[in-house]
Amino acid sequence: MSANRLGELLVREKLISLQQLREAQNEQKKSGQNLGFALARLGYVNDEEITNFLSTQYRLPAGNLDD
Repeated sequence: MSANRLGELLVREKLISLQQLREAQNEQKKSGQNLGFALARLGYVNDEEITNFLSTQYRLPAGNLDD
């Protein structure tokens, strides 16, 4: 899934706003990190929310690597 597609889906599912997506994309360009990292760094979503969202999209169980 491309970063643009991920961002569009997060906005569509109302997990982030379009403004938050734009800010995260700008952060992504500056830092060179992926979009998920930029969204988490800005505090718009956390790692668990992104993991659960992707798990649902791909219909795969989410795992917790801390366990």
